[in-house]
Amino acid sequence: MIFKLTKGTEVYLSSNSAQIKNIHTTNKANFDNSGRLFLSQINKSINSVSTITQKLIKMFPAEDSSMISKDFIDFIKDLESDGYLILGRDKTEIKQKEDKLQLQTNKANQVSSRDSYLINNLKHIYIELTNRCNEQCVHCYLPKKRKYSSLSYDVVKKLLDEAIEMKVKNITFTGGEPFLNKDFRKILKYASKLNFNINIQSNLTALNDEYIRYLTEVNISCIQTSIYSTNPTLHDFITKQDGSHKKTVDTLLKLKKHNINVRISFALLKLNYKDFIKVNNWAKSLDFPLELNFDIVGEINGEKSNLAYLCDNDEIIDTINNFIMEDSESLWNSLKTYNKPGSKIIDSPHTRNICGAGVDSIYINSKGNITPCACWQKLEIGNILDTTLKENWCGSEILKEIRNTKLNDFEDYYRKGFYRFISICFARNANLNSGNYKKISERDYDLAKKIELLARKLSK
Repeated sequence: MIFKLTKGTEVYLSSNSAQIKNIHTTNKANFDNSGRLFLSQINKSINSVSTITQKLIKMFPAEDSSMISKDFIDFIKDLESDGYLILGRDKTEIKQKEDKLQLQTNKANQVSSRDSYLINNLKHIYIELTNRCNEQCVHCYLPKKRKYSSLSYDVVKKLLDEAIEMKVKNITFTGGEPFLNKDFRKILKYASKLNFNINIQSNLTALNDEYIRYLTEVNISCIQTSIYSTNPTLHDFITKQDGSHKKTVDTLLKLKKHNINVRISFALLKLNYKDFIKVNNWAKSLDFPLELNFDIVGEINGEKSNLAYLCDNDEIIDTINNFIMEDSESLWNSLKTYNKPGSKIIDSPHTRNICGAGVDSIYINSKGNITPCACWQKLEIGNILDTTLKENWCGSEILKEIRNTKLNDFEDYYRKGFYRFISICFARNANLNSGNYKKISERDYDLAKKIELLARKLSK
């Protein structure tokens, strides 16, 4: 029986102790007494077990020779199992084991490199702290009848720790209504301690003055809320919560007074699309950034009744056109550059061609399920209560397929002729087509065609 140290393994001896270490794996083990003695007999060349045991027996003639031999063989077998050396009957077997070990090392390095690349791509984690909400917005993707659940502080803390290890910078806490999670203060404090860019999506109606003062003590990057109309009655009708408009607006003004950044989202619906310009002007008067959102999707359980409130494409085009006419700072003004030299319209956030769900961001719902995004919760990747986020982010075959999706994988994408204006949403596609996220609806194609016609008109 012979043996040889593995590549990168070194033995370090001192007067009364010893260490064996592999510089590639960074594994190391420390020894004293007999362990040091055994290591002192090992060199970098091929070693013979019988030769070394005979030397040890001569050093201790009073000891049982069979016991010395057994102890040394057990010792080197342990070192082999830990990857420090290779045992074999002859040089041929040693070479075969070396080649196999090198192959495993190369594969591990490839996996490590792949994981590192994927981890570097994860920019944003959305965490649904609870699916409970004190509003019942008519267009919401969460089913009106659902079993309530929340994430505990311990679960979120573990997730945030893992996010730090994965070098994630951006965290968004959402719901439901995140302020209904009883542990939210502790969660915010811990997330702030870890120096995340913290974003919160909230209707603001559960915040009181004392909670607002607490928010000034933690590092909040931005709070996003929804205003559906300047008309309180219409806003409250959409939220199904009397007095919600007043509570949200009052809290907005208090947050502004305390220098907490706020962003407003406007969901474009049949009920309120004519009020958009008024809301935009109101937001501008208070220096609140506003985002126009007409990407309403069906409920996550497959129900589509909420889509009855969706604007038709002509109503969307009218809104965009009015927005451009009223607001010279609107991002939609990039449509005016269409067909002009150096046009950057394809880079506009409203005309981008691919979805980031599962590519650079991930969603954790209030049951711990990992999904590509908030609206695609029927597609479960895994669960943070059972496995780590890293395992799922780096190892999921579902996410691998999503990331490998190219534009020409979408049916009729290039043949339609106005593909530059199609806003692809995997979740919307999946919800409308029984899980098929690569099928773009005729409605989306029609909207893209109408946006292109508007762009041609504006850029003349």
